[in-house]
Amino acid sequence: LLFSVLVFFFIINTAQSSIILDYQTEEFIKKINNLVFSVNDYQDQIEYKVILDDSINAYVNENKEIYISSGLIENSSSYVALLGVVAHEIGHLEKYHLTKRKESLKSLSTINALGTLSVIAGSILSNNTDIIQALAVNKVSINNFYINFTKEQEKEADHYAVETINNLDLPKEPLINLLNKLEKESLNKGITEEYHKFSTHPIYKKRFDIINKTEENLNTKINIELENEFNFIKAKFIGYSIKNEKEIDKNFSTIFANYARSIYYARSGKLKDSLKILNKLILNNKNNFFLLETKADILMSYGYKNEAIKFYNKVLEKFPDNNYVKLILFNNINQNSIKIS
Repeated sequence: LLFSVLVFFFIINTAQSSIILDYQTEEFIKKINNLVFSVNDYQDQIEYKVILDDSINAYVNENKEIYISSGLIENSSSYVALLGVVAHEIGHLEKYHLTKRKESLKSLSTINALGTLSVIAGSILSNNTDIIQALAVNKVSINNFYINFTKEQEKEADHYAVETINNLDLPKEPLINLLNKLEKESLNKGITEEYHKFSTHPIYKKRFDIINKTEENLNTKINIELENEFNFIKAKFIGYSIKNEKEIDKNFSTIFANYARSIYYARSGKLKDSLKILNKLILNNKNNFFLLETKADILMSYGYKNEAIKFYNKVLEKFPDNNYVKLILFNNINQNSIKIS
C-alpha cells in the first residue's frame, strides 16, 4: 500500500533526491545536534534533511544543510553511530572545510585553464605535437593535489567525530560497527581499497586507525531514553522499507521488531494483524504518541478516515508544532475542527 508510505513519509521529489519529512525523526536529530554542540565550539544554525536512499550516506553543503540517508538510520546499531556521523559533518563546518574546498577548487580550475592554454600555445608555436602530452600530465597532477587536500579534511572531520563521542562519554563500538557495514557495502559495489586511494575519503584501514588510536574512555554510558527513541525511529524506517519479514528480527529485540512488523503487515494487506501488534505496543508505551501517529497513518491508508483523524488530533495535542499532521488534517477535514493547543 503505497499510500500508507506517503501518509507516514511526506516525500518531496527534487532534482537531487527524495526528501522524507517526518516530525519524529527531525526532532530526534535536533537532540543529536544539540549534544554535538554541547562539547564543541560550533553553534551556527544547521538544517537537516532525511533523504530516501538505501545506501549508508551523509553529506553537508555550503548552505549548512546536512543530508542524512534513510539507509544510514536503518544501518546504525545505536544513536551513537548516527551522532558520530552528524559530528563528522559538523566538523567540516567548524573547520571551514567547505570554504577551503571551494576556494581550492576555484584556484585549481584557474591553474588548469592557464596550463591548458600554455601547452596548446607552446605546441602550436613550436610545431611539436608531443607537447600536447604534457596536458594530460598537468591534469593528473592537479587532480592528485585536490584529492590529497580533501583527504586531509576528511581525516580532520573523523578526528572531530571521535573526540566528540569521547567528550560525551559515549562508546566507540557503534561507530566501528557502522564503518564495518560501510566497508562491506563498498566492497559489494566493487569499490576496493585501491579505488579509495584515488577517492577524496581515506581508506577504511586509516579510518579505523583514527578511532582505535584515540584514547579509550573507560566510563562510557548510553542514554537509554535516546537509545529507545532511536530504535523506534529505526524500526519505523525498516518497517516501511523491507521486502521480507525475515529481515526484521536480525535488527531488533522483540519490542522494536514488533513495531517494524506491524508496519510491514499493514503494507502487506494484513490490517488486523498489524493493529493487533500496534495496539499492544501503544498500551505498553503510553508516552510514545508517535505510535498513535503510525496507527493513524495505517487507518488512513485503509480508508478509515474518521478513526484516523481522532488519533491525529491526539498527536497534535501533544505536539502542536507537528506541521505534517496539521497538513493531513487540513486535507481531510474542515480547517476549523483541527485542535491546536
